Amino acid sequence: MNAKVLGRHPDEIVAETDGHRLALDGKGETGPCPLALLLTSLGGCHASVLIHILRIMRVDWEELELQLEGHVGRE
Repeated sequence: MNAKVLGRHPDEIVAETDGHRLALDGKGETGPCPLALLLTSLGGCHASVLIHILRIMRVDWEELELQLEGHVGRE
């Protein structure tokens, strides 16, 4: 696994990881802001662990939804 982040404009960031490109936007206007991507990654990791545990426990389930919220302090 590898990742590269390129700054292209004061508010535009391009992230590349394992052959995938994602345009980020510090203001969240033309793409997800980095905090939203961080929350999405955290939720994805947590969901995959929960799904793994449910499989081990042989729990029958159909859908899992996690909602995460983050706040950026601005001074």
